[in-house]
Amino acid sequence: MTDQHDTAAVDFLYDVRLLKRHPRTVWVIAGVANPESIADHSHNSGPSGHVH
Repeated sequence: MTDQHDTAAVDFLYDVRLLKRHPRTVWVIAGVANPESIADHSHNSGPSGHVH
């Protein structure tokens, strides 16, 4: 990898980590207490898309 690729990889991983801190907007708008994060939703919905 080049330095540019290393930087891009680190930037990507940093951005992915931030998804854990941000609640899903729709739940915030709906007034849900302790809404799931974007990362939680992605982690839980991803595998369910593979179930037929």
